[in-house]
Amino acid sequence: MEIVRTYGDFAEAEHSKIFDNDDFGYRKITVERPLRLSFSATPEHLTAFEARGLRSDGDLTQIGQRGRKEIERGQALQAELLAALRTLPMDRVWMDREEFSAALDRLPVTIAAPVRRAILASFSERDESAAICKDADGNVEPDPELRDTESVPLNEAIHVYFEREVKPHVSDAWIDEDKTKVGYEIPLTRHFYKYTPPRLWR
Repeated sequence: MEIVRTYGDFAEAEHSKIFDNDDFGYRKITVERPLRLSFSATPEHLTAFEARGLRSDGDLTQIGQRGRKEIERGQALQAELLAALRTLPMDRVWMDREEFSAALDRLPVTIAAPVRRAILASFSERDESAAICKDADGNVEPDPELRDTESVPLNEAIHVYFEREVKPHVSDAWIDEDKTKVGYEIPLTRHFYKYTPPRLWR
């Protein structure tokens, strides 16, 4: 009966609080940061690339290629490509993916697109001081390892929250608007919890 009476009174009290629906809502935003990679032709990177293996058509493959000729052709292509890659200066670090890609274009071998992607993956490391990677259309590529989320109250503008809570810490961050989701939760502890200091033992 006490609960019914409190509900009927519709007034703020010790065990009763009044909220708008939006007070319990939030938008979960996805915060992206740019992908920055440096590239080098170190022995470790060459080994990592070699371990991937190549198929005769230049694509990556798993164990079990068809036919001895296919295997031999694939091995010959791999040896030719590895020999070309070893001509890259081992002591140089490319801080821009486009510059490293241009260096690959100057090698005396034809590099198919799937193999190029494998080389870029094998020869790269995340580097905060490197240039930002962009796609073919010039759009900044996000780094999946730096992706984060924030919960923004429904009654607060997303970009106001973002500028206050995120930008001061990661100035190169942006919001992926397509991934924003709306959710609700009722945090009873936050609204009704009262701190009780621990009793002192005597």
